[in-house]
Amino acid sequence: MSRLANIADSINNALLFLGKPDSLKWKVFETTNGKLTAPEIAKILNKEPSNVSLKLAFLASKGILIESNKRGKAIIYQKTPELFGLNLKSYLKNGKQKLQRQEVSNPAIKNEKNTTPSSSKIVNKIIEIGQKYQIENIDQNWLDSLVILNFVETLTTKFLMDHGYSEEDVKKMKWEEKNSRLHDKIQEEARKKGFPLRSSTLSIIKNYREQRNNVDHVGHLASSRINPEEVKLLSHILKVFIKEILEEHQKYCILI
Repeated sequence: MSRLANIADSINNALLFLGKPDSLKWKVFETTNGKLTAPEIAKILNKEPSNVSLKLAFLASKGILIESNKRGKAIIYQKTPELFGLNLKSYLKNGKQKLQRQEVSNPAIKNEKNTTPSSSKIVNKIIEIGQKYQIENIDQNWLDSLVILNFVETLTTKFLMDHGYSEEDVKKMKWEEKNSRLHDKIQEEARKKGFPLRSSTLSIIKNYREQRNNVDHVGHLASSRINPEEVKLLSHILKVFIKEILEEHQKYCILI
């Protein structure tokens, strides 16, 4: 299973066990940051420490939180890597979570989603051919994910060529080198301008090649189906990536 599929499963699992957004479990989850003990979280939420401890243990048992440290006998929890930094409430909008559960047991809904009309006749034709030859995961979600993943590399290549690298240079680079040089360049320029820089997005997309291969090279397998939550996650990563290397970068960039 691809890392993206694991993330989507983690999101679905969290939404299933967290309950309503105003529940104590949800509030405990949102407050957990890998630094606070149960009594400290309880004080922030104005709740009984024993109730918070129970909720933390429950969320850990469901794979939503993991132990990160200990302070004396007190266990300190943090969100799992797949859930860290995500706004889970955004995945509850428009009943998407409910629809996704229905799809598991209702193939008719799944087939209906696969035949959603696209603005491109070619895309529609590809989806139609995929269904004809039982490649059921070739749908709009699969195509959208490939577009996003390929665009990440396109943006990276454009950035490097705008900062001193020739077309011949970038043609010879594999993704790992492109990502490394992009990271080095923005760090270098930020230091020269004394700009405090976070590069968390570049760390997230470091395994971009693996993600794209998991979507592209096993597209013939039913297990490689891409669900709407994965596309939404990819879209969010792309949005933050663009903000970091294009918008934020303009504050300190040094064009060659």
